[in-house]
Amino acid sequence: MSLKKTSYPDYKMFKAIYSSKELEISEIVESVKYQKRPFDDETTEQVKQIVNEVSLNGDQAIKSYCGKFDNLDISSIDDLKIDPKEIEGSIEKIDKDIYKSLKRSYKRIFDFQKSLLHPENKLKNITRRNIPVENVLIYIPGGKASYPSTVLMAAAPAKAAGVNQIILTSPSSEKSLNPIVLAAAYLAGIEEVYCLGGAHAIAGFVFKNNSLPNVDKVVGPGNKYVTEAKRQVYGSAGIDLIAGPSEILILGDKHTDPYSTALDLMAQAEHDEEACSILVSLNQEFSKEVENIIGTEVKKLERKDIIKKSLSSNGFIVNLGSIEEAIEFSNQLAPEHLHIKLNDPNSIADEFKYAGTVLIGEESANAISDYALGPSHILPTSGSARFSSQLSVEDFLVHPTSVTLDQEEMKKDYYDLLEDTMILSEAEGLSAHSLSASYRLKKIKG
Repeated sequence: MSLKKTSYPDYKMFKAIYSSKELEISEIVESVKYQKRPFDDETTEQVKQIVNEVSLNGDQAIKSYCGKFDNLDISSIDDLKIDPKEIEGSIEKIDKDIYKSLKRSYKRIFDFQKSLLHPENKLKNITRRNIPVENVLIYIPGGKASYPSTVLMAAAPAKAAGVNQIILTSPSSEKSLNPIVLAAAYLAGIEEVYCLGGAHAIAGFVFKNNSLPNVDKVVGPGNKYVTEAKRQVYGSAGIDLIAGPSEILILGDKHTDPYSTALDLMAQAEHDEEACSILVSLNQEFSKEVENIIGTEVKKLERKDIIKKSLSSNGFIVNLGSIEEAIEFSNQLAPEHLHIKLNDPNSIADEFKYAGTVLIGEESANAISDYALGPSHILPTSGSARFSSQLSVEDFLVHPTSVTLDQEEMKKDYYDLLEDTMILSEAEGLSAHSLSASYRLKKIKG
């Protein structure tokens, strides 16, 4: 693909700057998508080898990959399991204010997820039930940071759904995890925690040929290897999302606070080098000011190198001429997070149809959404918000339908059901279906 971009010497922090004066909206969307592709053939093949090895050799393969990727020398799979006493004891190891915030955030998330539960539906002779998934694996990333917030965001909807067994796993090279992560797990009622990450972890919990507990569904974010592993094991277990690197699209104009916008973009970029931060501006001077502020403020931040790398690799400024163009661009791109920072944002918010989370107004910062609100921060990325939604209580439920047909009660309705079945099955050439219906019809007619 031949990439087009507008060159502005004043911009230095971002990978590319685009303008609707020079490119069609669809061209800008495709250029952004092309530059942040979540998968590659090499990753797919590497993961395929790992998944196959675990599926064939079980414990032996898992232990081998623990040594190779995490420098963990283990004699048995049980070495990877954290003692429940250590999970409970983590509460005493963390700052009291941290524990207080974890507790309040968990309640907000749980209460919101509980509110999403729908009652069982019944229409005449058909009932749709809500049945929780029996057991679930929550994967928590490790690496450059620890994510107790993700524990809450994944566990709360599972608990709200009534999942019986929730297992947590996260990569570690020390046979232990961050006490704050363990405290979050304890708060959420998770009793089984493992120090295991990567594609071999996903395969290990899904396949039944090893000593790890077997799960019905895998949820939670991870790097490209974890995400690819989830994709490859789907069918043997359920998954939540095929999610790539985290994204945000912030929409602003000359009336928008440039300082808070710069901070919000940096907050997104500090996740990791692959995070994608997009500023859609209706005023070119505003976008230049935002970048200048970033250039000054980033130097003060602990993760400045990650932010710089993220913006230079996956950061974009898109200068557009109207709100209509912004709506078109956003709906085509379908970002993970969309933050509308215009005057009177509620008047246009409904026009933005496709996004994992829509943040409306200046005060609705993504930083808050990542930690303390009710909706989960586990969200669709890479355009998948056009056909999928954020993790919720619904992801932990199955909905079997129960059918009871009684000819005496239904009378003519039952007769019509049989007749329609006969006609339609004959049209499809399925004669056994037709005979099944006609037999019952003859019994009614005597």
